[in-house]
Amino acid sequence: GETDWSASSLTGNKTTELSFAANETRLSYYYRLMTKVDGVTYYSNAVKVNLVPSVTAIPNVTEAADDDQVVLTATVKNVPEGVTPTYRWYRSLDGETDWSTSSLTGCRTTELTFAANESRLNYYYRLLMKVDGVNYYSNAVKVDYVPESVPEPTITAAANTMEAAEGDQVVITATVENI
Repeated sequence: GETDWSASSLTGNKTTELSFAANETRLSYYYRLMTKVDGVTYYSNAVKVNLVPSVTAIPNVTEAADDDQVVLTATVKNVPEGVTPTYRWYRSLDGETDWSTSSLTGCRTTELTFAANESRLNYYYRLLMKVDGVNYYSNAVKVDYVPESVPEPTITAAANTMEAAEGDQVVITATVENI
């Protein structure tokens, strides 16, 4: 922040109030006010704006049946260099209250993986990322449980019509499936 200063084209660049939307490009710079009074140039201290850390959870599927693999992956952004966050997945039935910790494989990483079953699905999941003692929560994601579809039973007779002479033995055979 000490060399290579150039004039800003942002809103308010000629006032005492500079205004801009925070994004990665804008935040890679330092900002300061320069003003001239009676031919003498004065500078404010340099200000660097850092984006707060964020975490976003993304499911690989939104519906799963028994034994389907479900992977919840979290994308982490803006963690300061040299800082190692800690992670913990939580789940809730309504996505609003009563969040409880998950003990599934990967529950302390950015990727939670599990085989789907009715007891693990129909929950909302979110990731808590702790950075320097501050908690950042991901969005809540839900993977709905869809039971395996069971085909309807079918019974099919071997023929729709048969011919028989009076006194012949008649045998009608049927095939039964999906029972």
